[in-house]
Amino acid sequence: MNYEPKLVTAVANAFSTFDQDNSGRIEVREVGNVIRSLGVYPTEAEIRMYIMQMQKENASLYVMKNTFVDFMCEIIARDTHVGPTMQELEQAFLVLDPENKGFLDENTLRAQLLSQGERFSADEADTFISFAKDGETGQIDWRAYMKAAMEIMWKNQ
Repeated sequence: MNYEPKLVTAVANAFSTFDQDNSGRIEVREVGNVIRSLGVYPTEAEIRMYIMQMQKENASLYVMKNTFVDFMCEIIARDTHVGPTMQELEQAFLVLDPENKGFLDENTLRAQLLSQGERFSADEADTFISFAKDGETGQIDWRAYMKAAMEIMWKNQ
């Protein structure tokens, strides 16, 4: 199927961010992080199912880039599990930032990610925080994160 070039590029770039040795593959344990970085939020069980679908008969410890890009473009194009609206994201962050400062404490965010809702693993929390943390200031500017996340979410909200 043909997808918007912007979508294909965004999915490929997200994959490449996690493909640190430029091998064209990522470990299966990273798949959920890459998917979530695209603004798609399946459950852990659904991620395992996605991995099995991407690997078909070739089960291994890795998922290949071309397979991932094709699969995720289809998921996003079908609008399956695409994340929350801008308002829902803002409400969630305001729970963690009741004074509306625009910044979150890394330890508070980590505690929430590890203990609330669909709990993250420690590796997933680290990856999320590194994506959300401003490289220059070291702070978690949740408004900047929201803007970046909305740029890669495919629903016009």
